Amino acid sequence: MNLFRICLSFAFLWGLSLANGIALGKAPLPFVYFVLSGDSYSAVQLNEIAASIVAPHLKNIEGVADVSIIASKYILQIRVDSRRLQAYGLSLKEVEEELRRHHLMLEQTASSPQDLPALEDVQAVTFKSANGTSISLTDIANVEIGAKESAPTYKGRKVTALGIFKREENNALGFWLP
Repeated sequence: MNLFRICLSFAFLWGLSLANGIALGKAPLPFVYFVLSGDSYSAVQLNEIAASIVAPHLKNIEGVADVSIIASKYILQIRVDSRRLQAYGLSLKEVEEELRRHHLMLEQTASSPQDLPALEDVQAVTFKSANGTSISLTDIANVEIGAKESAPTYKGRKVTALGIFKREENNALGFWLP
């Protein structure tokens, strides 16, 4: 069983002052942020922990209206190896055209891995080489799903953050007081 450490960071919106003529709207703001970080976990793993374990538990707390995950975007990258491409007599343009026929691009981003094409489906895309043999995308490229580098940070560390929204009728302090 993998164990992970959770670091809690609370950010309350106390003493908000507004300039004359500016009114605070009714749009809900997270009243607390929950931050996940871990040296032994990748950004993708932290995102998965947040989405599949932490957020569902937080959403079940009485008075919580919603939980928003602020994390790295997921990215599908197809890194074509020019030497392998040349060895099979293919051009990058031919690869891009075949990918488009499958509704794919060399790089795609999404908020969750479910919004990206299945890795196995992408890897199974086939091409005809110059000599007529059928080759798969993995013969000419590395295909992977990972975290895009624009990860949120806290105290200089890459994190996955969860914004917790309270129900409008609830008092924020009611979550912490008996």
